[in-house]
Amino acid sequence: MKQTDFNSAIASTKDTDDDEMRRWVTATFGRRAAGEAVESSETLPTTCPICGAVSDAIAKRRRNAAYLDDKENWLVSCQGCFDRDWDRLQEDWDDYNSGRL
Repeated sequence: MKQTDFNSAIASTKDTDDDEMRRWVTATFGRRAAGEAVESSETLPTTCPICGAVSDAIAKRRRNAAYLDDKENWLVSCQGCFDRDWDRLQEDWDDYNSGRL
């Protein structure tokens, strides 16, 4: 086998592996995690749906979660509610991981 044939075979295998990895990341963590652009026409509220605070910093943020339904992995809230949710989920992860040891 010539060196150029070998290199092209390696390159095509790498492309296939990259595609497979991208599909797995997309299926597991969602399109945004796989580096795909996710367009949203969703308008965000001006009040936090959790605490009711009026803020211009209401955003849709990725939660510290790994639910199968990707919609559950996102939270629309103010920064304070997001921080509390993140900390609560981190405690859940810590409990889960300590039980696995």
